[in-house]
This record gives sequence, C-alpha cells and structure tokens, in this order.
Amino acid sequence: MNVDDLKGLDEATRKEIEELQQITRQKYGGDTFAKAQFNIGSVYHENNKLESALKAWNKIKRSDNPELYAQLRVDIGVMFKQGNDDKRALIEWSKVKYSDSSVAYAYAQFYTGRVLYKLNQTLASIEAYKNIKREDSLELFIEAQFRIAEILLLEGYPKGAISPWSNIERSDDQAAYAKAQFSIGSILLERKIDKELALIAWNNIKKTDDPKIFADAQFGIGYE
Repeated sequence: MNVDDLKGLDEATRKEIEELQQITRQKYGGDTFAKAQFNIGSVYHENNKLESALKAWNKIKRSDNPELYAQLRVDIGVMFKQGNDDKRALIEWSKVKYSDSSVAYAYAQFYTGRVLYKLNQTLASIEAYKNIKREDSLELFIEAQFRIAEILLLEGYPKGAISPWSNIERSDDQAAYAKAQFSIGSILLERKIDKELALIAWNNIKKTDDPKIFADAQFGIGYE
C-alpha cells in the first residue's frame, strides 16, 4: 500500500483502509478480496482521492466477482465521462460482458450508444442500443428504442424509425406504448407514407394508456 494514499485521511478512516488491506485474495478468496477492494475504493472516493480509488477498484478481476467487476466498469466509465474523457469511458464500458451481468451490460451499451452518437458514430451508436434486451432492463430497452428512432429520423430515415417504435409493447409500459404508437401515426401521415396504417396506429391507443395522448390521437383520427 502506498503511504501517500493515506495522507490527509483521519485516523479512523486510515485504520478502516488498513484493516481492509489485510484481506488478500490468497487467504480469503477472490469474492471477499473483491468486496474489500470495492470498499477501499469507495472510502477513497468519498474522500476525493479518485486515483487511489481507481487503484483499488482496478485490482478486482472478473474471476473474483463477475457482477461486481462489471458494475465497477460501468461506474468507472461514468466517472470518466463526467470528466469529459469519452475515450477512457468507452474503454471501460467495452470491458463489460453479457455473461458478467446482463443488467450491467445493458447500462454499458446504453452509455456507449449515447457517447458514440455524440462522436458522430451513428451506426455504431445504433448497434449499441440494439444490444439492449427487454429482459435485461425494460426501462433501458424502451429508452433505447426511442433513441434509435430519434437517430433514424435525424438521419433522414423516417420509415426506419417505425420499427423501433413498434418494438415497444403495451405490456412493457402503457404510456411508452401510447407515445410510440402516436409517433408512428404522426410520421406515417406527415411524410405521406401510409394514411391507413397511421390511423390504425392511433386507434391502437387506449385512454387507459395515456389520457392526453389518447385525446390527441382521437383528434387526429377525426381530423383525417
């Protein structure tokens, strides 16, 4: 342990870290070692010693605790992103495997999609969003579908946006389903693609899904 890491810490905090440092992989096993390093890193992070925190967290191997390893890669990537270091953030997120933790993988892919789009890597961004499955994180899956649709619209592919919106089911989230169906109808009409399908999409929306969107859809149907 580097003595410099402990500088500026109060006695109780120094003692806590020193005790956790006694937990070795060889003596206590990978899982216990990983949790100890996680706690050490968290203490450093709480005391604004980010480099010391990273040193502790980076000692954790996938084989110690795959889920903890994956979640840390996600969180470390977010830290780099907040520090405007997109390159290092993407590297961290790329380390997360689906087999480590499907939820952590979903978050890693979601954050990756956002950053890649910001970097004008449109196709790669869409592919990252497509890697998110409904069963991994329903919330992220829904958000990813909307983001894919938005990207395709901005890139001039309105027909392409219909597919991701159509992936959202009522059983996923009623309000999100209503929003998606309304968007489908609007695009089909605005771009003069298919009026009949547009009306079908609007008719799919129930008042119990979202009262306001339902009212807007009914107005649109009546107007047409």
